[in-house]
Amino acid sequence: MEQNNPDQDIEAVAAKRKRSGWQFSLVINTVFIVCGLGAVGFGAFQVSEAKQEAQWPTVEGTVSDSRLIGTSGRKTTFYEVNLDYSYKVADCSYTGKGALAHYSDGAAAGECIEKNRQGAKVKVYVNPSSPSRSLLKPSDTSAVGMVFIIMGGIFSLIGLFTLAIDWFRFR
Repeated sequence: MEQNNPDQDIEAVAAKRKRSGWQFSLVINTVFIVCGLGAVGFGAFQVSEAKQEAQWPTVEGTVSDSRLIGTSGRKTTFYEVNLDYSYKVADCSYTGKGALAHYSDGAAAGECIEKNRQGAKVKVYVNPSSPSRSLLKPSDTSAVGMVFIIMGGIFSLIGLFTLAIDWFRFR
């Protein structure tokens, strides 16, 4: 009858734990790296879109309807001025709708509505490759995009750094 050496059993268990520790580290750190790179990509897209929209040509539009929408927060009410408008590009008429401005002061929001009643003229940013797509003001998402780029980069670096440490620890 053959008996197992207890030292060999301990070594086998230690090797198995080491292998499973490396596999766990690989999975967790890969998730960190992939999520971080995804956030960097999303942030870069946001920054790129904001820069492109700011360079769209502008045309004069005419307000057809204006609305003031109030949203109550904890301590204050936030106001959004929404407009429906029409504009022309190359003798073709288009319509659009969108938010012109956001306010936390009801009086300022009311003044904006008064200035932008039906028939008022507004500056409309028009997508040159698709004139039916328009904005009253370019997106201000470049700051949000930069946050995603920075946080995604940090996440990816943490994943890479801990993966490198675990590579030396578990080999």
